[in-house]
Amino acid sequence: EASLLLEGWDSLEGDFRWMNQKKSQLKLVTKKPTVSLKIEAHALKAPQTLSVYVNDIHIGNNTISEDWQEINYPVWLEPGIHYITLEAATLYRPADLGLSPDGRTLAISFKSISLE
Repeated sequence: EASLLLEGWDSLEGDFRWMNQKKSQLKLVTKKPTVSLKIEAHALKAPQTLSVYVNDIHIGNNTISEDWQEINYPVWLEPGIHYITLEAATLYRPADLGLSPDGRTLAISFKSISLE
């Protein structure tokens, strides 16, 4: 899994991983045509805006809350390697928010990102 992460990701924490930059990228490989990009995410601090790109084409924006949420973006793709770019509007430090002594800069955490 980690070999598919290109930039902007923190270490795996249990079953989720944080974006630690405003722009994070990964690649997903598909063996059959796909019709949607499915994301399960939550924000460190809401409201947080997420912009999503597939192969450098903007496919949508969403406001991410502090609760886990599932988002589906319609996207029709042929089999192959696809590059996903996720952009968060704001980075926060948990220490600055009084949540913990954690000094990392974080934006949105993800449990899953998949093409289906």
